[in-house]
Amino acid sequence: EHGGHIYRATKRVKWPGDAAVVVSVIHIVKGQILRDLVLDSVNVDNITAFLYHRGGNSDPARLAANAGKSFRGNDVLGMGFTFDDTDKKGVALPLAEMRRLIEADPRNREVIFPYIGGEEVNSSPTQTHHRYVINFGDRSEAECRRRWPDLLMILEERVKPSRLALAQRSISSRGRRAAVWWQFMHRAKDLHAAIAGSERILVNSQVSAIIQFAFLPVGNVCAITLNVYPYQTYAAF
Repeated sequence: EHGGHIYRATKRVKWPGDAAVVVSVIHIVKGQILRDLVLDSVNVDNITAFLYHRGGNSDPARLAANAGKSFRGNDVLGMGFTFDDTDKKGVALPLAEMRRLIEADPRNREVIFPYIGGEEVNSSPTQTHHRYVINFGDRSEAECRRRWPDLLMILEERVKPSRLALAQRSISSRGRRAAVWWQFMHRAKDLHAAIAGSERILVNSQVSAIIQFAFLPVGNVCAITLNVYPYQTYAAF
């Protein structure tokens, strides 16, 4: 789009170093091409931005028919939101502390939810969660402090410092969002709207050696490591 031309390209070359990756080697000139075009050692008439010998250079258009059929989970950005007995880093609180907080103030149960990600879906034969997460949704800091002071105090200690540091480093929307430290970095609002009234959803892990799908009951907070599909039927599966 700015006057450049690819005159030679070799696709999917195994990296000669230690990294287990493949690369594409691309030669580009800005201006008139004064040599033959070679793609994977074969002379061609054209090399596109996608490294094909025919077609265009523009990004494919999104299919509007696929809108609303898949979503990403929630980006918590801070394991200080979670209760997890398997945490080895000392960031999450143990489940015993969660139970103590609920027993001390039953209102805390209103904003503590099962939390599940790609690891559980991949490794548990029943796709069972072992973590819980504090989810204040879009509520204000003042409301959270008034109704759930103990839980907000946890986030002040375990999430707020790193979030404010991120907000100071970034002037982007991500930085502005980080300043709202008691909320998830990204709460999947479109997903929640799509599954309202459903009993279950279809998910798969974003990272996996194989693609496998599973139904999960609605009511879990899905981590960003999950792709979520608002389907309930076996036909959709």
